[in-house]
Amino acid sequence: TEIAARNFRCEFRYPLLDKELVEFAYSLPSHLKCKNGVERYMFREVLKGYTTERIRMRRKGDVLTTLDIEKLQSSVGELLPKVLSNWSPEFDELFNKENLMQVSREYPHVGLRYLLLVESLQQQVQSGTINI
Repeated sequence: TEIAARNFRCEFRYPLLDKELVEFAYSLPSHLKCKNGVERYMFREVLKGYTTERIRMRRKGDVLTTLDIEKLQSSVGELLPKVLSNWSPEFDELFNKENLMQVSREYPHVGLRYLLLVESLQQQVQSGTINI
């Protein structure tokens, strides 16, 4: 069924075939679905003690709220100049600096991940942990 759904560019979600489960989910009060900006709050609460807090409270990287975008833009604004000031010719072989700057401006949630990766590599190169 999954493969058949993909052929028609549909996403197959088995739980949605369970009528009672869908009715239950729709009947839940809103404060259990999202609380203080935490999506799927009730399900995350159920996982307490069964998994780590990092996993339990994980947020998808591609989901942004208006509150998040300002924080991300601020983080990118602080990190980008730092990464660019530590840029060395070796990094030109691994990364395209212009594309990194463009992604950071246009898609800060994606740019921040790449900036953190580059910063980590720069620190490892400077400490001698790795060689490029």
